Parts: sequence; C-alpha cells; structure tokens
Amino acid sequence: MAFHAWWRLRGFAAYAVDIENTSWHSITKQSGLDQATFEKVAELYITAKKAVFAWGMGITQHNGFVNYVRISEGGIYRFPELRSEVELINQLACAVIAKDIFDFSVFAKHANIRDAIANSIPGFEAMEKREEFQIDGRTFHKPDFPTTNGKAFFRVIAIPEYRQTDKTYRMTSVRSEGQFNTIIYEQEDIYREQARCLL
Repeated sequence: MAFHAWWRLRGFAAYAVDIENTSWHSITKQSGLDQATFEKVAELYITAKKAVFAWGMGITQHNGFVNYVRISEGGIYRFPELRSEVELINQLACAVIAKDIFDFSVFAKHANIRDAIANSIPGFEAMEKREEFQIDGRTFHKPDFPTTNGKAFFRVIAIPEYRQTDKTYRMTSVRSEGQFNTIIYEQEDIYREQARCLL
C-alpha cells in the first residue's frame, strides 16, 4: 500500500521543510559518510520491490521500545570472565538497597524478571508464556494511528553539532542481527549475509 495519506499526518509540513533545509555538508559531516553512499542506498530503496525499516539508533535515538520481543536465557556466547547484565545489575542492586526495602535477589532469575515485566508493562502480558511475541498495537497496515485525532505525529529533531578537536577519537560499532548487547543468538548475521566475528 502506497503511504501517501498526507492528511493522516500531523507536523509533516514542518518535517518536510526541515529535510529540504538540511544541507549535504551537515549530513556528511555528522554521519561520517559521503553523499554518494547515501545516494546509492536511496537508489536501492527506491528500486526495490520490497523494503524493511529496521529499528536502530543513529544520530538521534528512537523513543520507545522495539516491537518484537525475544525471550532471553542469556545467549550462547559470553566471555567466561565477564558477568552477565542480569547478574551485574542484580548484585549491584542487592548491595545498595536493603532487603527489607526491596528484595532484588529474586531478579537473579530470568523467569522472575519476565514475570515482573509481564505484570507491569501493558502489551507485554505474553512474556509469561516464555515465547517470542509481537507487541500489540505497534504494527500498522492502514494509516490509522492510536492518537487523539488518529493522525501520525512527525517531529523535527535537529542534528546535533559534531565538534571535533585534535584529541577527539571517534569510533562506530555495528551490532549484528541476532545479537542483543553481549548476548549472541545466531552464528550468522542474516541481514548482511555474513558469518559473525567475535573480537
């Protein structure tokens, strides 16, 4: 379905003006990529029969959660000398918060964390079933949105200024598909059609 229902959008005019007024110099300077790379990706998108927008963080971060929930039991790879995120946060919480105020030790188990999430966050009730699931109300096949007027809200977000000095070191990392933080689920990155490398 072509998404040309501009009358179902709120704030799109200001968003379009901001895009038109954003210079290539600003985009390439802030991203570290040249214009030709952007144009190549745009051409692939324009000519593709199908396309997928994957959630991610770039110059600005998305507000909200991803729509698809993967149930974790700790992953298949981990450096043996490093504690898991769950273990680290649980031990820290137990050390600084008295047990009579709140007993964080129960959250040493993944199952208890999932139960707490399922019982406190709307849309996550299915987490108690120990299965991967899609969060209700986050996928739209028609331009009707759960807002007060049924319109999608566009917001203009300024690209933050990148200030580089002689002592600045800039590094970019890529989180491959099938990975969440230090937890790795698959051997292969199917998005990039390549084997995973562990450094």
